Amino acid sequence: MRKTRLLIASSIDDYVARTSGDVEWLFTDSYYGCVEFCAQIDTVLIGNKTYQQMLSFGEYPYQGKKGFVFSRTQREKDHNVEFVGGDIKSFIHTLLNQSGIDIWLVGG
Repeated sequence: MRKTRLLIASSIDDYVARTSGDVEWLFTDSYYGCVEFCAQIDTVLIGNKTYQQMLSFGEYPYQGKKGFVFSRTQREKDHNVEFVGGDIKSFIHTLLNQSGIDIWLVGG
């Protein structure tokens, strides 16, 4: 069975974004092992708000990884992701039992 893993960058006060939603500080320092971590996953699970913010940065950052975005509204395929709604628990159970390496729960 595959593992679902979580890697979140946060500031020392335990925030990912400023109160304005700005996350520019994430891109000013080194990636702290993110490159190595990304080599250990082949699938990303992303919330819709996080995904929409990712798109504002330019190119989708997880090319070559299977991507799923959890959303109640969007359903079409976009870039390298598929939108998922409905019975998320069942979806995750199925995904965990498919072949592949680990899954990253991308969050913020």
